[in-house]
Amino acid sequence: MRREKALAVYLEIRRRSEDGDPIGEALFAAVGEKFAVSASVAERWYYEAKNEHAKLATALSSENHETPGNT
Repeated sequence: MRREKALAVYLEIRRRSEDGDPIGEALFAAVGEKFAVSASVAERWYYEAKNEHAKLATALSSENHETPGNT
């Protein structure tokens, strides 16, 4: 459940930032309130999910370059 909620927080922050809201304390507080967590928890979950997303994207990119025929 926590992982799903953390991902939902991450996606909500990304969506709002794409709509023009700057990523910062006010956004973490607003999203945290929506998901019933503190701003600091929303911020931590955002950066944890962001790092996981970056690692996954890197791994997938590496796999795509290692397939036969992609030399």
